[in-house]
Amino acid sequence: MDRLGRSADDVISELKDLKLKGIRVIALDIPYMNEYKKAQDSSIYDMVIDIVITLKAHMSQQEREKTISRINQGLDVARAKGKKLGRKQVELPENFIKEYRKFKEGKYGNITATSFAKMLGIGRATLYKYINLYEAKKGS
Repeated sequence: MDRLGRSADDVISELKDLKLKGIRVIALDIPYMNEYKKAQDSSIYDMVIDIVITLKAHMSQQEREKTISRINQGLDVARAKGKKLGRKQVELPENFIKEYRKFKEGKYGNITATSFAKMLGIGRATLYKYINLYEAKKGS
């Protein structure tokens, strides 16, 4: 159930949309949902399923909120201990500056930035990240 949406309202809305399309959702952890063929009165069956789904959706949302809270508490503790979070700062490879200067001076001919990136064995986005780092270092 918690995979159908980010909140209980999302899950309930998604299940209602599926129901309107004639799609019957069966949750393996709710055996009663699998008994729809045996149900004598489909309106009572549908009402019970709606109640169960609403309860399960809200329980899933509460569990998600608890998980997020625990993650944030752990991050706060790590920060308080002085732990650096996130990715390490990107550093320019040693040969990049030399190769980039050659590229800018036209020593590789009239190649595109994409071709230059391929020549270096990096992606175009990485090339531009390196160029920005280089320009920032050069400016300071």
